[in-house]
Amino acid sequence: MGNRVSASIVIGGQAPAELVDALCQAIEDERLGPDWGDSFETRDELVAYLRAGIDGVDLYGTEVNAGEFETLQAFCVEHGLAYRLTYDGYGGEWGPATRLHHADGTEETCSLDRDGGDACVCRDDLARLGFASIRELRAYLERFDCFRPGPLVIAEAASASD
Repeated sequence: MGNRVSASIVIGGQAPAELVDALCQAIEDERLGPDWGDSFETRDELVAYLRAGIDGVDLYGTEVNAGEFETLQAFCVEHGLAYRLTYDGYGGEWGPATRLHHADGTEETCSLDRDGGDACVCRDDLARLGFASIRELRAYLERFDCFRPGPLVIAEAASASD
């Protein structure tokens, strides 16, 4: 069963119309909704929500295994969609964190100071990241606090006459 926590994800990027059903299926498989404890009543409601994602599409889940939306994250990676995943900590096992997945496939993860809190670094992070100045450190933290992947743009399906 695994350790379960609350988690959220915001998705953005270019999604061809032919992928909408698969994207919806991934979201439904993860039991995600438009807010904590909510769910989508119908597939049409979900599609309308996706199309309205002018600053990315925010989705929320509770009781998420290890704070990861494995199916949806894999879909995003496979199709070049960017996302920001944020998950709560689980006791002494792991702390709260935010992961940024960029459209080019790169990923970055940063700890949060409390569940859903601000990006932070510990002494080990400082040594590993090797910032040359406080300005670089602030820019790094700001990137995690403010990252939005941009709109989710669902391209129109090609017509039969094309």
